[in-house]
Amino acid sequence: MAGSSLRRGDVKQGLEELSGESLVGSVQRAIDTVATTVGLPPYEVERLLPTADMDAMLELVASTQLEALEQWQLHMAHAGGLLEAIAKLTADGRAPEAGLSLMRIATKMKLEKALAAPLRELAEHIERWQELLEVIRKQLDEGKELAEARRRRQRVQLGIAALTGIALMAVSALGYTVMNARKNVEAVLAQANPCEVELIAPGDLSMAGSSQKASVTSKREACRLVRERAKIAEQKQREEEARLERELEKKRARAALCKELGARLAKPSAEALDPKLSAMLGKDAPFMAELSRGKLADDDVTRDVSAMSCMDGESGDAVASAFAAAAIKTAESWLPGHSPSPSVVALIARGKGAVSKAARENLVPPIEKLALDALVTGKVEFAAKARRKCDVLTALDVTPHLYCKTVLRKPVK
Repeated sequence: MAGSSLRRGDVKQGLEELSGESLVGSVQRAIDTVATTVGLPPYEVERLLPTADMDAMLELVASTQLEALEQWQLHMAHAGGLLEAIAKLTADGRAPEAGLSLMRIATKMKLEKALAAPLRELAEHIERWQELLEVIRKQLDEGKELAEARRRRQRVQLGIAALTGIALMAVSALGYTVMNARKNVEAVLAQANPCEVELIAPGDLSMAGSSQKASVTSKREACRLVRERAKIAEQKQREEEARLERELEKKRARAALCKELGARLAKPSAEALDPKLSAMLGKDAPFMAELSRGKLADDDVTRDVSAMSCMDGESGDAVASAFAAAAIKTAESWLPGHSPSPSVVALIARGKGAVSKAARENLVPPIEKLALDALVTGKVEFAAKARRKCDVLTALDVTPHLYCKTVLRKPVK
């Protein structure tokens, strides 16, 4: 696989396939194959190998492989496609040997000494590794320990021939399996969602290349951060929903208290307001308490009632009706010295349904008299005060008489 990658110019892939881990895996598969072929346990075959020499050689290969891979990636960062084009080898009909291919690439890169040197050194180490394996193979073929096993193998020559064919198919299947596994891993890595890497089958991941495994590790960390942010966002969402629910509950409680206030105002009595209702009304509580008794102080007609509590919906209509009824009932007291504020006039207009026709008509004479007095004095401030009292008649849908008409026609200063 390394030789094929190097021949087609995929130097990075070829160098990754020559890692110490890959070579150790190849040796282990060879031991297993020999053990299966001669009918011995794998550890019996492994006991016959010069492990010290192999470990020393593997250490050399691993160090030079790492340096060669780092130098290739460093030069690729600067040369890119040009370097790949130079490295691509022309097929000459021979089997793709990794050592020979590396040496040919090193020769092509001779001007890049920092790259050519580790490539040449790795090529030499790979050649020595292959020579060591050849020596080991001959020793195993000629060794006494395997003679008896070999004789048993000869007695089942046809079976071994069949096994050889199966082994070749297994090797081919293994190559296909590795390539297919890496293709599956690459497809998952291409997904935008980093958490997709969790769907990679363990078998596919075990056959992935080193760069793919590094990408999987990186995406797993990205997935962890994505889930952490999602968890924080979910917590904030729950807190916001809880806050909105608390506000909604407050609104429901306020609406219930306002409904209670409306019922009290519809049937005035001397009973005190509920403490919870008083707490909700705040600074309006004293005024609403008097209004619930059907009373209204003279100064109340001059206040700004536009921002009072419970003025929305049916409770607001109840407040307006109670206020209008009380204001007209006590008009004889407040008309001489107090002028209603604009918001009071608007509130009376809203609650005019609670004022009888007779009460409305009885209000005309005193207001007309005040309008006449204002006209007689000729003073602007008196006319302005009389105008606001005449506005009460308009709010109650009462047609103003002569003096109020005159006052209402005067320009407001």
